[in-house]
Amino acid sequence: MKKSNMVLTTIASLVAFIIVTAVVTMTSSDPVYAESEVKDSKNKVVPVEEDMHEFMEYYNEPTFKRLQDAMRKIENGGGDWGAIKSNGLILAEVGNLLQFRGQSSESQAWDKHAIAVRDAGEQLYQAAGKKDAKQSQQAFRSMIDNCNACHQQFAGGSPRLQP
Repeated sequence: MKKSNMVLTTIASLVAFIIVTAVVTMTSSDPVYAESEVKDSKNKVVPVEEDMHEFMEYYNEPTFKRLQDAMRKIENGGGDWGAIKSNGLILAEVGNLLQFRGQSSESQAWDKHAIAVRDAGEQLYQAAGKKDAKQSQQAFRSMIDNCNACHQQFAGGSPRLQP
């Protein structure tokens, strides 16, 4: 009887060890990658969508339209400051994305427009945080002016954004 208890205890210990080892292995914070995958992708920022028109249409345009709608409501004495702040921040960060996606042949001009959009977006974000309608409108119009200047230089003037 003692021998069977010893066998059962040994088996139970072995099973517990296997379960603990499996759980620790499965919950490890370091995913297992082939070494070549890590070398190929490490520190690389790559666009999901290469085409600038597609990027603008599906990433920027919906954000701009939400912001445009919220800004119109502010003009009429209402509005959602959270929506203005959120969309202003997204469009400010677009300036950073645009720098990364820059036009290599005219990178200085491209970067100038991208930085201007980023700065106007940041100003809008800050003004919306203060619920300052006047500063928000100024920053919004500055952002639009900078977007339109970039569109004029790099996209033949289209689309022409309106407040």
